[in-house]
Amino acid sequence: MTSRWAGLAVCLLIAVAGLSLYTSGCDPCSSCPSAGPTASPTPAPSSATGQGLIAIDTVNNVGYVPIYTLSGGGGARTNPASVAGSSQLAVVDLTIGAANPIIKLLELTNVVVPTGGAFNQKNGRVYAEGTLADGTVSVFEINTTTQAIINTIPCPGITNSNRFGGVVADPVRNLLVVAGTATIGLMDTSVEPPVFNAASVVSVAGTDSLSLNPTTGILFISTDGTNQITNISTVPLVVQSFEGTEATTDGVGFDPATNILLQTDEVGADHGTAFNFGTLDTGVTPATALSIGFMGLGVLPPLGEGPGGQAVVNGATHQGVISDEFGQNLKMIHLPVAKVAGALDNNGQPGSGTQPDAASVFTICAGLIPMGDVSSTPTQLGIVGDPNTLSVDVKNNLAYMLADTDPFFHSWANDHDPQPPLFLVRVDLSAPVLGGSPTGPTHWTPVSAAIPMP
Repeated sequence: MTSRWAGLAVCLLIAVAGLSLYTSGCDPCSSCPSAGPTASPTPAPSSATGQGLIAIDTVNNVGYVPIYTLSGGGGARTNPASVAGSSQLAVVDLTIGAANPIIKLLELTNVVVPTGGAFNQKNGRVYAEGTLADGTVSVFEINTTTQAIINTIPCPGITNSNRFGGVVADPVRNLLVVAGTATIGLMDTSVEPPVFNAASVVSVAGTDSLSLNPTTGILFISTDGTNQITNISTVPLVVQSFEGTEATTDGVGFDPATNILLQTDEVGADHGTAFNFGTLDTGVTPATALSIGFMGLGVLPPLGEGPGGQAVVNGATHQGVISDEFGQNLKMIHLPVAKVAGALDNNGQPGSGTQPDAASVFTICAGLIPMGDVSSTPTQLGIVGDPNTLSVDVKNNLAYMLADTDPFFHSWANDHDPQPPLFLVRVDLSAPVLGGSPTGPTHWTPVSAAIPMP
């Protein structure tokens, strides 16, 4: 590894190339018992391992995107618990330059707030979670060939009273993690229709952000500085507290191949943390793993809750993305490209005068999301959160997130009057500029687009 990073020029070349030289194979988890179908070796990643609103079908290059507009004559959402109509998903052609990207709209019947979406590469299905007016949660299974909802599965014991919750797909065990405000449970997606296991439901501190390592079965649960873990390979689920970072933290993302977890601060600092779960110790309470903090490279107002709050990892490039929840800032993070036996470090951080090594974690570059075209006028956008809307197209190395013109004090689908324009923002991650910053002499200005939603 060290020879591949000999010199800053080589470091820059690799960063700009998106670390395409690295392989993405994962070791099988042969020792993990299964909660459902027999576990198999982790396939090459084709979807992110974290919870988010946007589901990306990487086989057909189609996104399933919650929108503000309601069906059934309900118009635009103003108070989700009282308006008529059901929530909708826009089925979006993600082809770059598509003239008419909106393919169709799907109705999530009786859903007042959509709370999650995931693509399962194992069976080629998309799963969308929604909360009904009574607080109960259902999952809608979508056939990605017909782009139609084929099953609606209630999830007894999972309830949602705010903007938390979500779903995370496990392509190894063919399971779906279903989360409410403070509960999680498992759904068997190897059968049709899928079967929710009500006996698997357990309470957690909160579900602001979730990420799964499908190789090990470890699910990380992050909520405003409170961390927990559980292994979904074994039912009943056993939830264990995990050490915090003494900061208000939120978004998390696993790299399944390396067992590194990325976590972002949510409030007050351009900062994040990486945990090496190869050193996980569950024999102590809270559980621990060796970690390293890292600083960003600068941000520009308007800021949201961050300048962080949402995080995702592309397991194919071993790079993370952190976005500002309700702000305009985002940054790319370099993570190790292979498993690390011990401690992580910040070698290679731009401006540090150090060279990267096999254990390096650092911010590669920072930038801004694009403006949105509102009535032919470029308009400031902020990234929508609660729940997380940041996702990544692992196959094409593109980040996607929802953004609107009034995000700075509203969560997803919160009370708006009138409803602001909503955009699906796409950012190309393939050409990071080492040290690029919106506040420095060198800038990272990625190819990006803001696609209007219905």
